[in-house]
Amino acid sequence: MDGQVSAIQRYCVTDGYGIRTIVFLAGCTMHCLWCQNPESLSNAPRLMYVDNLCAGCGMCKIVCPLDMHGGEAATNWVKNYKNCEKCLKCADVCPYMALNVSSKIMSDEQVVKSVMKDEVFYRNTGGGITLSGGEPLLQADFSAEILSKIQAAGISTAIETAGFVTFAKIEKVLPYTDLFLYDIKAIDQGTHKKYTGVDNAQILRNVRKLARMGKEIIVRVPLIPGVNDGAEFTKIADFAKSLDTVQELHIMPFHNVGADKYRQMGLHYEMGDVKEDNEEKVEEARIYAESLGLRVSIGGSGY
Repeated sequence: MDGQVSAIQRYCVTDGYGIRTIVFLAGCTMHCLWCQNPESLSNAPRLMYVDNLCAGCGMCKIVCPLDMHGGEAATNWVKNYKNCEKCLKCADVCPYMALNVSSKIMSDEQVVKSVMKDEVFYRNTGGGITLSGGEPLLQADFSAEILSKIQAAGISTAIETAGFVTFAKIEKVLPYTDLFLYDIKAIDQGTHKKYTGVDNAQILRNVRKLARMGKEIIVRVPLIPGVNDGAEFTKIADFAKSLDTVQELHIMPFHNVGADKYRQMGLHYEMGDVKEDNEEKVEEARIYAESLGLRVSIGGSGY
């Protein structure tokens, strides 16, 4: 079975237990303003341009059927990306990787083969594979194929999900998922919809159902200044504590490491003016969550 894969990231220690490999799948059901993986929002490949790698060789101009790039550099593509037909010929010929694509098609067997290269690290640390995104459950059948093969090899499996999918998609991976890393951005519906573009009723309903089924869940919270780093975090922590199988909560401090990706894709980054320095709020959140009896860790590779 084939799927659309954005990236495979090795030697991660904040996205499940032990040393893990994170497989980022393309496509998402939400549009969080702070998303640090905009390359994973679409389930189709997107062109990305890294200007400091461009040598102005002009190869992109030669192959572009619409003369999108202009001059002898790729720069003009960023200005004109909305008219791009996504043929991706320019990325194929770019000798300096200034132009590349956001995702590629891989088979489940290719993913498993790549992940299992680090099998010794998983077995020595209790680690394994975590599927992330985007929203990996948009590719539920593909995810299930990968997880079933990894689990059959005796390796730990996990999924990071925002839960904004039908429960039927979750059911496809249930038998093969040891741990759910469940992102909760807000409890207040108005806040959630304002900053993510979607209602959160289905998200909360799905995680309650997972908990009732006895699945191990770690709640993950991207702590966004002015959005959920005050009273809203308190609501999230209280909700997490109410779920019987949740013993741990991850706080992911806001940062702007994804800002360059928006520029590379010709997109506007809504959170560019938000300051990253919110250590005080992170500490307040940690103290409150621990006061509820939850184990707390800080950090994570994506939200």
